Amino acid sequence: YYKPCEATSSTSRSSYGMTVRVVQAEGGGAGGPFRGPPEACMEECDANSACNSFSYGYGGCWFKDACITASSPIVGEDAENSNFRTYYKQCVAEASPVAESPEYMETERVLQNEGTGVGSVRHDVSLGDCKSACDAESSCQSFSYGYRSCYMKDKCVTAADAIVSSNAKNALFKTFYKPCHVAEPEQPSTTTSEPAAEVTMEPSTTTSEPSNEQSVEPPAEVTMEP
Repeated sequence: YYKPCEATSSTSRSSYGMTVRVVQAEGGGAGGPFRGPPEACMEECDANSACNSFSYGYGGCWFKDACITASSPIVGEDAENSNFRTYYKQCVAEASPVAESPEYMETERVLQNEGTGVGSVRHDVSLGDCKSACDAESSCQSFSYGYRSCYMKDKCVTAADAIVSSNAKNALFKTFYKPCHVAEPEQPSTTTSEPAAEVTMEPSTTTSEPSNEQSVEPPAEVTMEP
């Protein structure tokens, strides 16, 4: 026998979408890694107010704050992290009062001259995490990325900078860089220095009077008598 009653519904889980491969811009980290199936990662993400999406691969997930949509660009098939996927909630990105992160450009291979390292070396991080770290570091203008490791640099890179050869030991790394202004060398001043005014030494108009000559009388001759 039973009474008509209303079953208490369990907490509903957010509806998640999934990309074929991980997105290019994963956003900032919001926790993790967490080991478990995707469903367990979804529950953990729902319990985390900062989590809007997570990357999943090799039995673990990394929570992110990025608000992802089905049209968000994903990595290429040959990318190092192409075995990861992004799971995301249906959310609306809030407009931020701060300036948007600059668009990063990348080189085919890492540069020959990467510049000086800044900040700390980061391992087991996504490309998006590396970009976020560079944005947060005021002296970071570019970074080299490969094998999920991130090396931030102070070099202001241009598309004309030389890259390593295809058989170099670090050829699988790439350089990612922000558009930045390379300081041009100072040009010599075109201002013509005025020559110093010539100082003309005028001859003195004062006539020096000759000193009063004293007449020297010749001594009186002394006649020597023989």
